[in-house]
Amino acid sequence: VVYVNSKMVGNPHIGGYDPFTYDITDFVKQQSKNIVVVGVYDDTSTKSSKKPSSKTQLYGKQSRFAFFRPLGIRYTSTSGIWQSVWLEFVPRQVYITDILPVADTRRSLVFIQTLVKYSSVNVVDSSNKFKVMIKVDLRQSHDGCRKSIILHRILSDAFVPIEIPRKCLKLWSPDTPFLYGLRVYLLFQDVVVDSINSYFGMRDISVQLDRAGVPRPMLNGKFLFQVGTLDQGFWPDGIYTAPSDEALAYDVAMHKKLGFNMVRKHVKIEMRRWYYHCDRLGLLVWQDIPSTKIRETNLRDFFDETERIVKSRRFHPSIILWIVYNEGWGEPKDDFAVAGVTAKLRGIDP
Repeated sequence: VVYVNSKMVGNPHIGGYDPFTYDITDFVKQQSKNIVVVGVYDDTSTKSSKKPSSKTQLYGKQSRFAFFRPLGIRYTSTSGIWQSVWLEFVPRQVYITDILPVADTRRSLVFIQTLVKYSSVNVVDSSNKFKVMIKVDLRQSHDGCRKSIILHRILSDAFVPIEIPRKCLKLWSPDTPFLYGLRVYLLFQDVVVDSINSYFGMRDISVQLDRAGVPRPMLNGKFLFQVGTLDQGFWPDGIYTAPSDEALAYDVAMHKKLGFNMVRKHVKIEMRRWYYHCDRLGLLVWQDIPSTKIRETNLRDFFDETERIVKSRRFHPSIILWIVYNEGWGEPKDDFAVAGVTAKLRGIDP
């Protein structure tokens, strides 16, 4: 929960793995000192808790008893804020909240979705005055690709297709983790009001039959034997929090140095920077959903948090697999419920 000058901003956020934001404009005092408090209540660290959140929220391998009686495969729970928190100025009328690139390697296309937030209904009514300009940097992909592709479109939440010339198409893989530069500009009456500098990778994940008729996971249409570690993401000093960005990058780089081409992030969601390092260094990620004690009555809560997690990480080309239930932990007895969750998540990140 967030307080500004002792006033709560919005509704409390439930869940410890997905990002959330608040607009604190109306709570800030002009030309005066402001006090911002970001507070967390985490009852996984209590010895005996009967509160519903301790049984329904995702918590992975954090143990509610580790402070008192450490268990073999359960570890000390984090006791508060463990991911980044920051303040950011945004344009008053409208600003970019997210972008999502989706690659279609077979047709040499990338689809870019730009999501924005309007400050008022009046701004929405004049949305036809807003435009989006998308710039894809083709340089360094191949010799002879020295330019960038620039497209202008009327602002909408629809995916904008951008064709990459075949001679400039460079597929992302562990051996060649090439990332295209991407910049998205938001314009109002042809004046830039907001922009995002980002990237994307062109890669395709599918399941196909090999010569023996066995289904195999395919990367860019070819079978790749994947070998890696079960990475649990706990640190000796910060528990869930790495000591530095350099430490996150070191972990990924050492996987590559030791000859691994994938890692399974075990019942924990990492900071976005970790996935960025996997993207740029070329490490495939099998991503677990943190486990919980699911009951039929709280299946909706489980899916809501899981949906937010997938939406917040589907951007990354390194993530090629989502594991919803580790070893059946928290898996409902109802097979139809399991199939429903699987189908919905496939729809979010096909």
